[in-house]
Amino acid sequence: MDEDHAERILAELEDYQISHGSLLKIPRSLVDFESPVALARPVGVSIVPTIFPQPQFEQAQYIQRLFNELYISVAEDDIWLETIIEPLARVDEFVAKLWSIWERVRDEGEIQHLRCGIFRSDYMLHCEPSHPGREATSDNDLRKDLIDSKLKQVEFNTYSCAGGTHATIVANMHRYLARKGVHSATNLPMNNALRSITELLEEAHRAYLPTDRTRQAVVLMTVQANNVNICDERPIEYALSECDPPIVLFRVDFNDEVPRHCSLGPNHELLFQPSTRTQPFEVSVVYQRAGYDSQEYDEQGVETRFMLERSRAIKCPTILSHIAGFKKVQQELTRPGTLERFLDPESAGMLRQTFMPQYPFDQSEDGKEALRIASDREAAENYILKPSLEGGGHNVFGQDIPDFLETIPSEVKSRYILMEKIQPPKPHGVLISPQMVSQGPVISELGILGVCLWRRDDQRREKVKIIKRSRGGWTFKTKPHEVEEMSVIMKSYFFIAAHLLGQALTQATFPVTLNSTFATSGARNVRIDTGTYGPPVEEVHYFYDQWPIGLAVINETTEAAYPDQAWNTPPQGLSTVSNGITFGNNDEGHFISVQALYVTPDDTLWVLDTGRPTINESGRISMPYAAPGGPKLVAIDLMTNSVRKAYTLPPTVHYPDSYMNDLRFDMRSNATESGGGIAYIVDSSNEGRNGFIMIDLATGDSWRQLNKHPSTQAISEDVPSYQGLPFYLRQPGHPLGFQEEGLDGAELDQFGEVMYYSALTTDYLYSIETRYLRANPNNDPLADKRASDNVRNVGQRGGNANGFSGDSLGNVYMLMPEYNAIYIYNSTTRLTVPYVRDPRIVWPDSANVGWDGHIYFTINQLPYQPDWNNGVDGRQYPGLILRARLPDGASKNTLLM
Repeated sequence: MDEDHAERILAELEDYQISHGSLLKIPRSLVDFESPVALARPVGVSIVPTIFPQPQFEQAQYIQRLFNELYISVAEDDIWLETIIEPLARVDEFVAKLWSIWERVRDEGEIQHLRCGIFRSDYMLHCEPSHPGREATSDNDLRKDLIDSKLKQVEFNTYSCAGGTHATIVANMHRYLARKGVHSATNLPMNNALRSITELLEEAHRAYLPTDRTRQAVVLMTVQANNVNICDERPIEYALSECDPPIVLFRVDFNDEVPRHCSLGPNHELLFQPSTRTQPFEVSVVYQRAGYDSQEYDEQGVETRFMLERSRAIKCPTILSHIAGFKKVQQELTRPGTLERFLDPESAGMLRQTFMPQYPFDQSEDGKEALRIASDREAAENYILKPSLEGGGHNVFGQDIPDFLETIPSEVKSRYILMEKIQPPKPHGVLISPQMVSQGPVISELGILGVCLWRRDDQRREKVKIIKRSRGGWTFKTKPHEVEEMSVIMKSYFFIAAHLLGQALTQATFPVTLNSTFATSGARNVRIDTGTYGPPVEEVHYFYDQWPIGLAVINETTEAAYPDQAWNTPPQGLSTVSNGITFGNNDEGHFISVQALYVTPDDTLWVLDTGRPTINESGRISMPYAAPGGPKLVAIDLMTNSVRKAYTLPPTVHYPDSYMNDLRFDMRSNATESGGGIAYIVDSSNEGRNGFIMIDLATGDSWRQLNKHPSTQAISEDVPSYQGLPFYLRQPGHPLGFQEEGLDGAELDQFGEVMYYSALTTDYLYSIETRYLRANPNNDPLADKRASDNVRNVGQRGGNANGFSGDSLGNVYMLMPEYNAIYIYNSTTRLTVPYVRDPRIVWPDSANVGWDGHIYFTINQLPYQPDWNNGVDGRQYPGLILRARLPDGASKNTLLM
């Protein structure tokens, strides 16, 4: 990058940060000259996004749900916490004060059993000892270091998790600059941190039940005096004010305004009395952005926190959640077997992979090892001494540890833990703030936010009922490599955007070649086609009394009616007759004919019901038209096995001859104006009115796009070949026909910005930017035309394809029934490449990428069913679910959740 280019970027950065509030406030009291108003300065940023490997980014996103569950469980296990905190409280006055507050609340009896938590798990990349923390000497070295690195947790924060707003603004800024061509960074993920925090506080506020309905309920945010980080906090207040109906948030000084303006009512309701109002507000949620520093807990500070904790208001977080974030608790969780107290072994194993070795200072063998390491200057070089406080800071590094320990009494050492240093790769970066410009090796820290709402119920066998445990966006901070601590307030780290590094699927990294399927046979070594290439194919499940169609992967393979037999047994049957014409049942509360399934990471199973059952009338197979109410999308809560909501479609969106075949989701809050996510459904009707159906999951509104567009239509008189035989549709009582199914496979790219799709009977793949599909023609008369005009023919892919699936690297998996194979379309190289071929893949019908790094797909021998095979059932049980390992460490895409 030349100097002129850098200057152009800097000019854009300055203007964007100032106009979007990417700033730190400088209070008047801290200005060294007289000023009638406060001043502000931009937060430090990088001039271009810093590279970060996408698989590790995806891993961090996925396991956040598990960390949320872990720390919810830890915070509600006060018996286990007591065994850790009581010894610490004997040598740490701050810990003793906090634990005494909990004991008083416990002894008095908690009033509010709903809890709220905004967590953040911070990570760095760790290189193996062969080249720890090296500065790469070439792009290839850097790429290898990044891809080969492991994700390791720096710390877990449960209190006053800052940075969400700053990170959102900076991510949006670099996405804007990339679209404008100011820099060339690609793969810049969306960040919904601000919106996720706002939505959590809104949900908690709505869940609160005021004791007096004549009083207005408000959210209370505790803050510190002379707060410089208002641009990270105020946008939450403003966003809540734009909810419908609006929610009012008051910022109050923890040590000054809370004790002066807050009190408890007769039912322990928390009342807030501003000086400008005669009637008090009732506080629904206390959102703590102060109260984490020991200096805030003088006698008045202790009583202030006690008042908040014993109140009826929902705490974000509770004092036990605050304590659960102490480093001593995190160190105890690294002990063998401890995680299994709270999680199943598989989940515990996933989290344990991110832990660095940690040691206590106690009388155990681990404690003796900690003292040995910390007393040896050379051994201590590879360690960090951390105080048992929630959050970061106050650490002692490397060779400074022995000297520091000599300055403190022996019993005080137990306040600390010893953690092995993470050795991150050090790519080159250019960081800028009003104080400095830094060029050279940098170290990045990824923070994944978690937003949680749960209820404690000691009367139930399940002590904790988790209502929400979602990811809430991310922060990404970078510092010059020589800086030890990270702190935005102390100007030692810089907010940046992540440029995700994926492993492009190329011939160099993918082992399948043109010769992969060949072998030789006989004495003369005659070449034969083995019908096999790619990763091993495993048989996961067998079906002996039905043929599988839809597939969604969780962790079980038991066959059972779901969510119960009642939902699968419509009282009036599968069909109904009106004016002598048979229609599918219009029952909104029962399944009529399920076609497709999908699981989103919020533990929701989405069930697509076509409303068009297959009917056998006197030996004649037919599929009646759909009646409104029968075709529907049903959301089932996998935690409770109960139906959460059913979406039905008006006849202007779902025609009587429509056939909903598959579905995809973008659950990001910014995917729609309503913020509830969107469903994309393909209409594969043989009658020819093919297209996409969209459902706004918050409002229930639905609409169509690309209706009867040439790219969604079947190719006339297409003759595919299955198992070496040309295929014609042979239906009893009908002349020879052709497969007429239109739009079939559809898959989003990993960022939700492009939809790839095709009809079953075509060799061509098409794409369209999803913004054109999301445009509702009911609100925009030109939406249809814009969508039609922006379809792109991606090119031929080598055959007809059935269902699609996708992964975290942006690979689009296309099921190729003509070749007993699955191909991959790689959006980076724009090439179709072979993935897996196996003689058992006899009509792969639907596919789903699981959380375990495999693609699962159903085998149902569809061309040999009686309706297509002159009335003869040529299929042979069992039907199958197969799976194969994904290439290049790919996993389930979590960026759209």
